[in-house]
Amino acid sequence: MRKINVVDWAGAFALVSISVLFFIWACKILLGVEHHQGWDWNAFAAWGTWVAGIATVGAVVVSLFLAKQVDRKEQQKDYVRARMTALRYVGSLSELHIKLNFVEVWAEDRMKALFDGSSEHSNIERIADLALAVTLEDLVLLAPIKGNFAIRLHTLSLLLTGSAAHAGSVNGALIALYDALNSKDSTRIGACDSQLEMALSNLGKHVRFAKEILIPLLHECGSVAYDASSWT
Repeated sequence: MRKINVVDWAGAFALVSISVLFFIWACKILLGVEHHQGWDWNAFAAWGTWVAGIATVGAVVVSLFLAKQVDRKEQQKDYVRARMTALRYVGSLSELHIKLNFVEVWAEDRMKALFDGSSEHSNIERIADLALAVTLEDLVLLAPIKGNFAIRLHTLSLLLTGSAAHAGSVNGALIALYDALNSKDSTRIGACDSQLEMALSNLGKHVRFAKEILIPLLHECGSVAYDASSWT
């Protein structure tokens, strides 16, 4: 059951107060007219005008009050939907965090990249598959979460689409370096080694930038999903 806040009490008190004051004022006018002048139909007409005016104002106030209640209920429904949607993304973001940590360490060690590129179970494919699928419907449902959560989640999703390009650069640099090693051309080996180092460096920057967006999102997503006080 929703708690009645100060605004609700103030609105109800104002309506009751206006009604009571108007009733007292109307009674004084009627009693005065009856005692001193007899019944004056002009006074009744004026009184009716005042009644209509007060009723109109009251109707507007009540309408605004009811509209506010409906808006609150809809807002609460939106937050519940956002909470349920965020709950579905907690696992995906946690798994993505683990993958990004692995790729960051992998990109910092050139020897691991050289060994991995020559093995049958290459991690380059794992790098190329780094992605976060976010639907437009989910972004709409997540919109009520504060701090532009939905926009930042969409930004992360778009950023990760560039992972395949970075993986391709690293893979191309590895292939060029293997060919250079087979040719035993020291100049070519040095150039290809520098190319690999640059490709790994760019991959590392890409991953760190993605983590800067991901880590706050992961914390906020967990907070929204499991702690209702963070979004009410």
